[in-house]
This record gives sequence, C-alpha cells and structure tokens, in this order.
Amino acid sequence: MSISSSLSLSTLAAVAILAGTTTAAAAKPASSYGFELGSHAGDLEILSGNDPDRIGRMPDVAACRTLAAEAKAELPADTMLDAYNFTLLPGGTRHLRVDHAGRVCDALAAAVPALSAWRRAIDTLAPIASRVDTLRQVAPGEWAPEALAALAELPATCRAEVARARAAGIPTTQKLTHHLTLAQAEADTCGWLEANVASYRKASGEQRAAVEESYRAPFRAAGARGERLELLAKYSGLAWRLPGGRTTEDTHVLARARVLYQWLEADDPHPRYVIHTVRRYQLAGDKVVKVSEQSVRGLRGSVPTRLFK
Repeated sequence: MSISSSLSLSTLAAVAILAGTTTAAAAKPASSYGFELGSHAGDLEILSGNDPDRIGRMPDVAACRTLAAEAKAELPADTMLDAYNFTLLPGGTRHLRVDHAGRVCDALAAAVPALSAWRRAIDTLAPIASRVDTLRQVAPGEWAPEALAALAELPATCRAEVARARAAGIPTTQKLTHHLTLAQAEADTCGWLEANVASYRKASGEQRAAVEESYRAPFRAAGARGERLELLAKYSGLAWRLPGGRTTEDTHVLARARVLYQWLEADDPHPRYVIHTVRRYQLAGDKVVKVSEQSVRGLRGSVPTRLFK
C-alpha cells in the first residue's frame, strides 16, 4: 500500500469518527425531550385550570406527535423522561418512558374537542351576556331598528350555544369570563332574553314610533305629506337651505318649497381648505322627484353660494 493510500484511509477514518461524534452530539438529551413534552402536557391544564384567559390557542397535537416520534427514534426505549406536567396525564406520574411519549399527544388530541367547545362558548356566549348587561341599562327607545331586529334571534342562539357546550362535556362551572360561568349564562343570560326580549322589542318599537311621530308632527301640521313629510322628519333639526343659500327652519316654507338643499363639509388634506358638498332635493307636491349633489373645494369658512342655484 502506498503512503498516499494510507493517508487517504486514515483521513477517511478520521472523518468517519468526527461524523459519528457530531451525530451523537447533535442528539438532544433526555432532559430536553422531557422538558418539551412536558410543555405540551401542560396544555392539559388549560381546561382543568378554568381560566378563560388561557384559551387563546389550541394545543398543537401535530407538533407533539413529531416531537414524540423524534424522542423515540433518538433515545433507548426504556429511557425515563421527567416532567411535572406528566402528572396531568390520566394515571400519570412525573416519570414517563420514552416509548410511551405518545400518551401526551393522545391526551391532547382527546382534550381538543372540549377545548374547542369551551373556546366557542366563550366567543359566542360572552358577547351575548355583555349585550344583556347593556339591555338592562339602556332605555328601549334608544336602540336602532336593525339592532332590535337582531335581538329576536338571541334567545334561541343563547340556548343553542349552551346546549352545544354541555353536549361537548363542558362543566356548568366552567368560566366564560372571570364573572360568568356556563351555568350563569344559561340561567341569567338565556333566561333573561327569553323572558324579556319580546316585551323589550315591543316597547322599543312603540317608543321609537312615538319619537319619529314627534319629528313628523310639526311638518304634518304645516301641510307636508308623503315623501316630503318623511324627508323632513328624517332630517328634523337640520337647518335646510333654499335657492340662493338662505337657511330656514320655517315648517310652512319647508312644506311648500320646490327645491331644498343640504350643505355638508368634509376635511381637505390642506388645513386651510374643506370639501363642500351640496345636496339638492327637487320636490313636486308631496313627491321627491330628483336628488343630486355637487362637491367643490373651498377655503375653510367660505360659503359655496354658486351651488345653491
């Protein structure tokens, strides 16, 4: 054998030894696997801990299974992993054989449906409970019609979400907020909605109708009817403008005018200027026959007189 051949074989042997050393050094120690799998096992405490602030994320079962498979591939089967959170496993102690590492992931997978149901209950029932708190404090007539219409669905939605959570095994003592359990949501939130929504909506409708009629009354007394009456009532309190730009709040003038204007202002990127928008209503008797608008840029404080023609 030549010297060069001997050197080559020696070099290859050294490289092989170094490669083997590097591979062995790259493997994580059992303590690292125990710590990481223990962190996954700690997610089992989310449900039992009954803290709604901790349910912001679901356990990562896939990552757990990847880690467990890696640990079993790298460590002898009888290696004992150590983590306090292993005590959260059914019948668990703080020591777990590496070939049983999959138990952590299986337990997480089994917990996910309940955690998902709890998360859904928080996302749906907590806002409904907040809405009920508002309903108890706000006078019925202060709600917009679309908001009142949405209330009609809340009792059934509330009951359905409670039933869904209970069917998923969520305890009635489980907290949806720090001040609301599932049992309280069922009794206080859903119960209040079922007992009060219908009468609340009725009272709201009556109060709103009375308010709207109070807006119509002065214009009706001045002779306005139909579309004209509804237009004037809708913008009750607005200083209408007549051709030329003169303002008027005279109900008799408004009940007979053939043309009425609304003047709106919006900010311009330059602080010295504004965007003037003038909306023109053309009326014929009780009908609104045409609505148009124009916008111009002008100095702040100026009047766009030429648009009131």
